[in-house]
Amino acid sequence: MGTNGASLTYTSTTITQTDVRLAARYEARSMRRCSLDRGLRLAPPGTLLRDADGKPKPNGLYRVPFTAIVPQCALTSSTPVPILIYGHGLLGTSGQVGSGPRIATESCMVAIGTDMRGMSDIDVPNVVTALNDANKGGLIFDVLVQGMINHVALVQIARGPMASVLFTQGRRWLARGSDPRVYYYGISQGGSRAPRCAASIR
Repeated sequence: MGTNGASLTYTSTTITQTDVRLAARYEARSMRRCSLDRGLRLAPPGTLLRDADGKPKPNGLYRVPFTAIVPQCALTSSTPVPILIYGHGLLGTSGQVGSGPRIATESCMVAIGTDMRGMSDIDVPNVVTALNDANKGGLIFDVLVQGMINHVALVQIARGPMASVLFTQGRRWLARGSDPRVYYYGISQGGSRAPRCAASIR
């Protein structure tokens, strides 16, 4: 990943929105390391690749979706604006970060979220399969590990390439320097995974 995501790349699209509390919304994809033997295809699903020490082993890169919102207050804030990593609810998507922007606007933070793979909307077929056959629990749990890898990468790319380019654009949106302040906020499922996701911010 490099220091503060220096080796990570992303592409973004500005989304037209009518919420007067928001200055901008972005839908984007960033390149992340994949550690599943068949990538992230749902049929047939992959299992976690491990090295000799039992740790996740890279299997190339794939594009991961993320959604980011910038509140209006960020445009006029007299102090640097931090980043908020958002954890979505049960079987949700990264887009949920934009469906309820109150936390971002009231706290004046740039909020960004990604799919919590393993228990996100795209994983529903695998969840149903595993619930009907406990022997196939790896369809959930192996992908959950990939989901954590995605969140670690999200924090790094948000601190680096996004903080210096996507979220600035000539304005003082984020904390200056190479390590802007980053916080975590999760609801439902996102809240239950808070300790692990928050640990990636350190």
